Amino acid sequence: MYLQFIAWISALGLFYVYLSARLGSNTYTLAIAFSSFTFFVTIVYGYAFVLHRVYYRKLNLPAYIALVIAFLAATLSARMAIELFVIGKLALEPTIFDLGPTHLFYDGFSTFCALVIGILLAAVLDSFARERERHELRQKQAEAELNLLKAQLHPHFIFNSLNNLYYDVYKQLPEVAERISMLSGAMRYFIDEAPKDRVLLRTELAFIRNYIELERVRLPYKMSVNLAINADENTIVPPMLLMPLVENIFKHGERHPDAKPTIVLTQSRENIVFTVTNKVGKSKGTPQRAGLGLRNLRERLELLYGHRYELVTSDNGATYTATVMIPIHEN
Repeated sequence: MYLQFIAWISALGLFYVYLSARLGSNTYTLAIAFSSFTFFVTIVYGYAFVLHRVYYRKLNLPAYIALVIAFLAATLSARMAIELFVIGKLALEPTIFDLGPTHLFYDGFSTFCALVIGILLAAVLDSFARERERHELRQKQAEAELNLLKAQLHPHFIFNSLNNLYYDVYKQLPEVAERISMLSGAMRYFIDEAPKDRVLLRTELAFIRNYIELERVRLPYKMSVNLAINADENTIVPPMLLMPLVENIFKHGERHPDAKPTIVLTQSRENIVFTVTNKVGKSKGTPQRAGLGLRNLRERLELLYGHRYELVTSDNGATYTATVMIPIHEN
């Protein structure tokens, strides 16, 4: 903050020194210097904090360039009008525009320099923001790992016990043994895969299938879940990223035999698209829309992909649909 103040005071001094050499030291020169400095600051901060921050990612390149040009033209016109009709009255000699193209070049060149500094400032602020996001992501990952360690009460002991139990009941109760195997696979995923930054899509889908089957066991009827996969299962994805949408089927979806939720995963050259559709009751749409799981998912997507993802939900009162699209390749 202090460095910025010193820098801007120095810039004002440079404007005054330059103009004094041309126009002499008087009130008129000081007013011109202050006008130049004010519009210089306006362009620098206007570009960095308004144009770049608000419109850079919303507009395509031609539209954004046109907006910047319009901003510069409006700022330069306002500056020249003030110098002619307001400050010019202070001059004892001919007004500023009587000085000819020299001062016009001075106005234009200082405007261009302000734009360059604004672009550099915007780049520095973006760099700081990305570093802050990376730091927050590392911090959240560290907290998640710590929480995972706290939550794991001798997980390998439990995992091995499940395996032993599976062999004990396999001959007498094969269906129960199969459920134990699914639960064991889910625990293996939590222990070995979930702490990783990336896993194979095949591994993630295997966990999702196990989760669906284990949830179906709890229901008093046989819910049919349509799972359609059209993707390369060797693709690398973040672990547990798709699970919140699957969990919503059993947390908020309409629970009756005819619900028939649908899960569709497709892959293009650039993106993976994961869509979950399920019926909802009249009173169940609102809690799902405001669910903590979806809010956490959106925060995680922003940390992982910035603005390069989509998370869209819709609820027509009878059917709830949630779609997440993530890029395959990271920048």
